[in-house]
Amino acid sequence: DALPIYARRRRMNRTTRKMLIAVCVLAVVFTGLCVTATVMYDKYNPDEFIASVDAALEALELSEYREQHPAALSGGQKQRIWIAMALAQDTKVLFLDEPTTYLDIQHQLNLMTVAQQMAQQGTPVVLGLHQMGPGFRSSHRCVLLQEGRMLQQGPPPEVFQSGALDQVFQARICRVDTPDG
Repeated sequence: DALPIYARRRRMNRTTRKMLIAVCVLAVVFTGLCVTATVMYDKYNPDEFIASVDAALEALELSEYREQHPAALSGGQKQRIWIAMALAQDTKVLFLDEPTTYLDIQHQLNLMTVAQQMAQQGTPVVLGLHQMGPGFRSSHRCVLLQEGRMLQQGPPPEVFQSGALDQVFQARICRVDTPDG
């Protein structure tokens, strides 16, 4: 390209601005499905994909934002949009890395409930978490890593009682029981 760098940037910004105008939450979540539809074109059914998007938005309490531009949303709402995109794809295994980042407690708990429901329906769910509370409360199995190596694995109570958490986090980790577990 013979244009100076600043001219190329300016042209790209103008293009980007035009694209951003047309984007809303619904489009972002559907975009993930379009990639899936492209890969699995023989199974493409627009009605099923729209139903998947609607279900994912509903599960993550995002339906009221479906027509809004993502830039107008909070960090937690944006995080839930990305998770909704993953949910809507109806994958055989759901991998989420730090899905509770930016989420307030209410939405962390909701996400864990959605993950549990998916697991109960037969979809394996793998969550990478630094926050132990939601993971221990919602999981039937935990794997504790230290410096990239597995240190302990098993049911959450077993991992907790092993003392490995104290070692990994270099702090005394205490459990507080609540009526909900």
